[in-house]
Amino acid sequence: LTYDDVTSVDSVGIVTAREGVIIPDNKALSLGNRVVGSTAGDLRLYHDGSNSYIDEIGAGNLYIRNASDTAIFCQTDGTVKLHYDGSEKLATTNTGISVTGQGVFSAAITASTYIQGTSSNGGLKFYSDSSASKGVVLNTDDHLVPSNDSNSDLGLTGTRWRNAYVDTYY
Repeated sequence: LTYDDVTSVDSVGIVTAREGVIIPDNKALSLGNRVVGSTAGDLRLYHDGSNSYIDEIGAGNLYIRNASDTAIFCQTDGTVKLHYDGSEKLATTNTGISVTGQGVFSAAITASTYIQGTSSNGGLKFYSDSSASKGVVLNTDDHLVPSNDSNSDLGLTGTRWRNAYVDTYY
């Protein structure tokens, strides 16, 4: 069947098209029990020969779900949120990222300006081991204190603080 002016084809078997298949507005392409496209034409799934794309070009947001839980939420012109088991864990913001829960890093964390602790977790904490037995805490009263009493020194043999200003020395 090769007609340039064919406007519709009704087939019970396999249809092979030389180029893209255009689905009219308010219709969807069904692939078994899955739907590709949308009735408003605002969702596109395609491959350009090198990469695959999912484009949400309508007024709404894009949700990628695992069963009934949202795994990835993409707000139009806004945040992207990643979820674990339905709970938000990481979100992009206009200033960077927001992490809910603990972050585990396999390399050093580098900050170009500063690292901030909060009063809800007792201040900024630095530990040299995973048990939190060796380290210091800059607490919410702006005091630098060891994580355990009588367990830490300031400096090393040969690498000491040059000056220390104290009100009371014990």
